[in-house]
Amino acid sequence: MKRPSLWFLSVMLVGLYLAGPLVVGSHAGAIRDLPGFTNNTFAANDDGSTGLVPMGFTVNLFGLSFSNLYVNNNGNVTITNSLGTYTPFPLTSNSIAIIAPFFADVDTGEGGSPVTYGTDTINGHPAFGVDWINVDFFGENESLGHTNRNSFQLVIIDRSDIAAGDFDFEFNYDQIQWEAGTASGSNTNGLGGDSARAGYSNGSNTSYEISGSAINGAFLDSNSVTGLVHRSFNSSVPGRFVFQARGGTVLGACSGIEGFEAQISGLSISRSQKWTLYRSISIVNKAVQRRNFYAARKDCGVFDRKVQALVRMGLMDQSTADSLVSCCATLASSTPTSSEETRLKALKGRLAPR
Repeated sequence: MKRPSLWFLSVMLVGLYLAGPLVVGSHAGAIRDLPGFTNNTFAANDDGSTGLVPMGFTVNLFGLSFSNLYVNNNGNVTITNSLGTYTPFPLTSNSIAIIAPFFADVDTGEGGSPVTYGTDTINGHPAFGVDWINVDFFGENESLGHTNRNSFQLVIIDRSDIAAGDFDFEFNYDQIQWEAGTASGSNTNGLGGDSARAGYSNGSNTSYEISGSAINGAFLDSNSVTGLVHRSFNSSVPGRFVFQARGGTVLGACSGIEGFEAQISGLSISRSQKWTLYRSISIVNKAVQRRNFYAARKDCGVFDRKVQALVRMGLMDQSTADSLVSCCATLASSTPTSSEETRLKALKGRLAPR
């Protein structure tokens, strides 16, 4: 056996000193590495669910108040019933309220690590977290050398300091290497098929799915544009998506196009009506890029009239309309990036009348 040279050992020691202490099990990305979130281990399984788990505080999601939830192995938590479905579906097509950081066919029975969950604190606020760290998908064949793994997290943070029932929730992503199980049509690398969805729903008429949901390749680390680890929402941390629930309603962010998508995508209106709203916002966006803020504000007036028409038709409540118009005003005074315009074009393309 060869012995390492003194020069090699010296270089290694200096490198370790400069790198700082090694923390086993820590995460370098968006995932919050809190010990309380590993207090409970969900035994390795396929398509299983826990019983009702207490969060330690009460929150209000679209009028549904709850302090307990079901942790489902397949990348989501539900409120009124557990969910064993492994192929992701549009989040409004089911009657169960759901919060899903990565709804897909997670299988911890054959490889990877089991799901953990528990309570901790974040910035002095009680928090409940679920860790899907190094999780496998159904049908992976390790004998062929396939070891794709995903690491993501859901964190629910009590914000009753603002008002009773208010809370924040985060989707945190450190690694996304597969998008579906083989029973959902993927290959043995977990690619293709009915791809994962991420978002939330009240189980009836209000939902949001992160752009790229159900689109092959969109969420993967290898996609430098729409990969979840490369993006963020209401956060400066890559891979972290932060949502704020106030008064039972999840607020739409006014920071660019993704904020409009968060609100418009969940509306119970037709495909063509959504396309019309996105088209109107695109006109505002282009005016801002030309630095013509007067035209942008004028175009927001046109957007306002279209939104109010939906209110009169009974397709949108006034509070949602006011939020959208407020976001338009914010957009009219900002400078969107070219990537946001690209995202708008993609959204309009998918929704364009046929």
